[in-house]
Amino acid sequence: MELMDKLWNAAKENKQRIVLPEGDEERTIVATEKIQKEGLAFPILIGDEEKILNKAK
Repeated sequence: MELMDKLWNAAKENKQRIVLPEGDEERTIVATEKIQKEGLAFPILIGDEEKILNKAK
């Protein structure tokens, strides 16, 4: 098993909250989507909620 596979599995087994600043930036929103799809953590975005939701659409 590769190192990254081990890290992903460990993250899935012990989900933590992670805080991502600049929540209204596209790259942050994309990363959040990937984190959620993989079930790696519970992401929390920092920023204007309305801007984040509009960009996420």
